[in-house]
Amino acid sequence: RTRIDPAKGFAGMSGPALKPIGLGQVAQIRAELPDTPIIGVGGISSGQDVRDYLRAGANAVQIATALFQRGPAIFSEILDDLVQASDD
Repeated sequence: RTRIDPAKGFAGMSGPALKPIGLGQVAQIRAELPDTPIIGVGGISSGQDVRDYLRAGANAVQIATALFQRGPAIFSEILDDLVQASDD
């Protein structure tokens, strides 16, 4: 179920369904604009999702649906996941 009001057709699809689309767009934009900062968006709710976007070429990520679903604790959960993965 989407967490964003469809807003007269300008939104409505969010969360994990957007991740493959977002990753593809980041990779394509990175290939064409290698020096342009890119913020990856869509389906980010874990450290693995962040790593996927960074590997695709994003410089940063936006977290929205997971914030609405799980609250501000999502940020520390993702950070813990990233730190733990870097220790492995």
